[in-house]
Amino acid sequence: MYSHPLKALSVACLSALLFAGWDAAAQPHESSTPFVGTWTGSIEVPGVSLRIVFGITHDAETGYASTMASPDQGAFDIPVDSVVVDDASITISIAMIGGEYSGTLSDDKNAIAGTWTQFGLPLELDLVRTEESIVPNRPQDPEPPFPYATEDVTFGSAAEGVTLAGTLSTPSEGAPSHAVVLISGSGAQDRNSTLSGHHPFFVLADYLTRKGIAVLRFDDRGVGESTGDFSVATTKDFADDVRGALDFLATHPSVGDANIGLIGHSEGGLIASMVAASSGDVDLVVLIAAPGVPGDEIILKQSRVLVEHTLRAPGSLIKEEKIEQMLDETLRTQELIFEAVKNEADNEVLADTLRSLIDKQLEKMGYLYDEAARSQMADAEIDKLISPWFRFFLTYDPRPTLSEVSTPVLAVGGSKDMQVDSSINLPAIEAALHAGGNTDVTTLELDGLNHLLQTADTGHVTEYGSIEETMAPSAMETIAAWILER
Repeated sequence: MYSHPLKALSVACLSALLFAGWDAAAQPHESSTPFVGTWTGSIEVPGVSLRIVFGITHDAETGYASTMASPDQGAFDIPVDSVVVDDASITISIAMIGGEYSGTLSDDKNAIAGTWTQFGLPLELDLVRTEESIVPNRPQDPEPPFPYATEDVTFGSAAEGVTLAGTLSTPSEGAPSHAVVLISGSGAQDRNSTLSGHHPFFVLADYLTRKGIAVLRFDDRGVGESTGDFSVATTKDFADDVRGALDFLATHPSVGDANIGLIGHSEGGLIASMVAASSGDVDLVVLIAAPGVPGDEIILKQSRVLVEHTLRAPGSLIKEEKIEQMLDETLRTQELIFEAVKNEADNEVLADTLRSLIDKQLEKMGYLYDEAARSQMADAEIDKLISPWFRFFLTYDPRPTLSEVSTPVLAVGGSKDMQVDSSINLPAIEAALHAGGNTDVTTLELDGLNHLLQTADTGHVTEYGSIEETMAPSAMETIAAWILER
């Protein structure tokens, strides 16, 4: 689940820009405040349909207010900056995402015909009044009382000045035979690895603890109750945090003499390998959707798959030769960008080079975005590309580190993973481990699962929020059974 890598500079990736939210039930409207209530509609772009929800309220003193949601992206509770009503017209502005909605109320006051505009691109968005709750259904979210013990804990990172906060869950009866640390993927993650309304680490921790395995999950540095600065950290810094978690878990009285393991998802798999290769306290490693090749290869493959899926989606009017041209141009631009990031150490010089490359690509989209919008998009991309995290991830090759891991390893990936292609990365992981002499290696491609190990239709990132399943039970059973066999 990569949130940092460069998004393809194409209208096909428009859905990644729509990020806002709300969570409330509809309210009855009065004739004097006809816009009050819950309104829902969908934005349609090739291959993607995204529900948008506004929850509009009214106060006699302050007037109209609203919040917004994109449920299919798991985005909720982001406030709107302003709501302007003029008779039957309404304009809702959300500066945080550069978006604005303008519409006109129907005569029966149950529909709004309007347009959503973001970064200068207008899209039709008609809304209807609804009484339905917009809270996503997450049937696997654990509910108390739990048949195991939980404890909120804090511990120090191996790096100075960082204190991490998390939750340790342990079996209620008997000492655990195994104890594991859960390591999140890229982006600022809380201890539950919350994404698109899902809580994968909460679900996985609950499952494993019910099987008799103690589990420590924690907020990333600078997230939730953990201290530190996430924005300047790299994968190596996060490895220091996991070393602190490992030391804490190994000495906790509830864990005793249990075998200690690391479970890393996506970038967390890179971190798990780093720690396992340098520590004698790790007895087993589970890699979930983890990279086995350098970062630039991961991102280029990810971009091609995601963009190609969108351009070739049912209803697309783009001709085949044009699709190939767009893909080639996008990937070539990314390759030039990556070369610049690798070769230029000075951030100011690099930013100028990147702006030139990105502007050329965005200029081809001038019919979609105005100049101000293109400048805003370029600024956002440049900030990501010159960050310490991206500079490290782009060039990091996990294979030398994997070859130094001597503990038993289980590596799993979904056959429909569009972010870390299992057909490329699982063989690379297996080959690197074997090259180092590791003979206890199991690699499994899990049929029909996506990057989050959900049972998926296509595997596209826009499905994550619309799928009710948080993690396939079969995947969790595979992981638990392998651990308990060790």
